[in-house]
Amino acid sequence: GGFEKDIDFFGLKYPEKSKVKTTLGFANIDSMDKSKAEELQKAVADAVGGDVKADEVVIKGVQFPVESKIELSTSKSDIDKDRAGFETKFKTGLAADLGVLPSDIVIKDIKESSRRRRGLLSSHVQVDFEVDGAPDAVRAKALASQVQSGGGLSNLKTDTGATPTIPAGTTPSYELRVEVEPMTSYPDGVATMLNTATITMDGQTAKVENEAKVEKNTAVVSAANGAFSVAVAFLAAIAGVAFLA
Repeated sequence: GGFEKDIDFFGLKYPEKSKVKTTLGFANIDSMDKSKAEELQKAVADAVGGDVKADEVVIKGVQFPVESKIELSTSKSDIDKDRAGFETKFKTGLAADLGVLPSDIVIKDIKESSRRRRGLLSSHVQVDFEVDGAPDAVRAKALASQVQSGGGLSNLKTDTGATPTIPAGTTPSYELRVEVEPMTSYPDGVATMLNTATITMDGQTAKVENEAKVEKNTAVVSAANGAFSVAVAFLAAIAGVAFLA
């Protein structure tokens, strides 16, 4: 028979530990290099304590998402008739205008936004959104500039059937966002600590972007696989296969 599940090489090397995952956001940081990564590893280890070691904190998923907002000449009641359909059209149109993938567009909020024109109030909606995927601050600044211009959102207008404008005083912003994964024998406690810890890098305090989650150790060998499975697991373990999935 086949394997019940893929071999968990992390679990084989660290059978008593599990990974805890969360995402941290840092304002006013324009780059991520080896020095900053090592500083962040130490900051995470110091913040949660216990058996977490700095050199065992995995840093990955580095990006510089851009946040902004756009007003559209439509009503929220019309959008609510087919919210999913509107979001698809919004993501597709804005992605085409910015040269990114629709999956990079994250809609964070849609709300009514009345606007006065020629002495009359007209119904609009404001869409708060995020553009993910920028690998560095240079790309993030370019995306922010494209959003800020507003005049080049022709695909968004065509797809949604509404005229897009940038609300007065709007300045798109971006931040450094990075995933951190400490490993520990006490994952639930470390997850709790990560959610409330003060973590600082390059003089900036992190914002916890999502609740820390525990990825349980899955180094389980099915009895149905017999001695072959056990032998494979044993050989992989003693070989010290250093996979950090």
